[in-house]
Amino acid sequence: MSTISLSESLLGKPTHAPKKFETLLRSPVAKDDRTEVMNYLRDAERDYRNGQVEINKCKAMILMLESKREGIKKSMERYRSLLSPVYRLPSELLSEIFGYCCEYNFLDLAMPPAISLSMVCGRWREIVLSSPRLWSSITIMGLRYHNYQQADEGTDEEDVDEEELHRDRVTNRIRLCLERSKSAPLALNVTIHDNSWDEHDLGYIVMRLLAEHSERWEKFTFTGPEFYASSVAGEINLPILSHLRLMLLDRDSLLPLDRFRNCPVLSSVDTDTTDRLQLPWASIRALRLTECTDSSVLPVLSSCLNLEELRLFEHYDSYDQTPRREMIMSDTIKTLSILSIDSDSEGQIVQHFTFPRLSSIDIVHPRMSPLHLQQLIQRSSCSITSLSLNGPRLTDPQLSSLLRLMPELRMLDIGNCEGYPISGPRFLEHLVVNPDDHQMFLPHLMELKIELAGEQVDEQTLTNALTSRLFRISSVSSSIGVDRLKSLNIRFWWDFEIPPEAFPSLQYLGDFGLELNISHCIFCGY
Repeated sequence: MSTISLSESLLGKPTHAPKKFETLLRSPVAKDDRTEVMNYLRDAERDYRNGQVEINKCKAMILMLESKREGIKKSMERYRSLLSPVYRLPSELLSEIFGYCCEYNFLDLAMPPAISLSMVCGRWREIVLSSPRLWSSITIMGLRYHNYQQADEGTDEEDVDEEELHRDRVTNRIRLCLERSKSAPLALNVTIHDNSWDEHDLGYIVMRLLAEHSERWEKFTFTGPEFYASSVAGEINLPILSHLRLMLLDRDSLLPLDRFRNCPVLSSVDTDTTDRLQLPWASIRALRLTECTDSSVLPVLSSCLNLEELRLFEHYDSYDQTPRREMIMSDTIKTLSILSIDSDSEGQIVQHFTFPRLSSIDIVHPRMSPLHLQQLIQRSSCSITSLSLNGPRLTDPQLSSLLRLMPELRMLDIGNCEGYPISGPRFLEHLVVNPDDHQMFLPHLMELKIELAGEQVDEQTLTNALTSRLFRISSVSSSIGVDRLKSLNIRFWWDFEIPPEAFPSLQYLGDFGLELNISHCIFCGY
């Protein structure tokens, strides 16, 4: 208000020159006139300065108002975010969500997930820093050897400096994660590609840092030269290690692999090495073996007294002059999975298995003999409730015969062999529920995932098979004991082109509570 009043008083004050000054511009100036001009100029200069002061005050006021306005704008922008749905989430729930983002903290990345989340805002930073488990996952991929003491001959010094920066960045991040994870169990995943052993090697430094916290290792995955696993871990203590994955390179038969034999709670193992590997096999419940032969697998299985899940990946048959007659009898194994795409194995190892409690079978194997599977089920007298077949060369009659050995089957996944569907018209005919049948075909089937050759499928037969397992007369249903189909995932393969309206009647089944998914593909062959 004072600034406005001063401005008004200034504007109201007469500051104009007297009219006679105009005539003085055209005539000589007398002494008295000169004095009057000097008085006017003195007053005018004073008014000019006062005017400039008032202008500056107004400009300052404008600047202050603009600054205040920008402050209000920033404050509005800042607090408007409080209306965002994310602010309605409790911190505990946000921490759980962050856990999925930080499941693999790749320390090789420019910005690992845990660090990125901590830089979003103050609240997120507090949540991340107060959640040790978000820092407990450490993944380091692709460590390579480099001598950091001196550059190799012909090596650019800039490359050496870059390698040193990379080493410092990785080691500092490891220390940061180990510090902020506090006492939380660690999930470690380390991959080393070099085959050197030097105290200045980044792989060596990383393994030594992690070994200092071995009492917190809960999950440990290692891919790299064998001497790292056998030497660096020489003094580790593993009281809570429950999952171990070892993929060893550059194997040395002279090195001992006994560093993991004292793991009291170890229950899950994934490895491509069985010879010389000393583990508490009797406590293992889940075992995955990669690129192993039956001559190396069978002795291990005989020691796994509590094994429940057995998974063989790229297994190879042994071609000894004297075939093995050893039979593995296990009352604990419930799940058997065999995946072999590139190997020449014929799945002969299942001839050595007898698993009375086996309930789930997953086969991805183009050379697996259906006879071996039949004999396994008959020999074991087991009740299979889940079956997944992808790859085995089965004829339609062989498939139906195999499935008749599984009256308790609830989940069935029938894929393809080299891109061509395994199941055919005869399977669909057997799938139709007929109350007059002496022995029902898959009476308890509830989930079906199947691939079919579109040109060979009769739509009426397929519709009858599905509707007979969806719509049943209650009296007939209770007498024949057939469960209702709940989920159907079906893929049709076509030789040349997909018809514009293929099997339209199937779309109606989804309105009767069936979880339905239908897709079409063109067979390209191999």
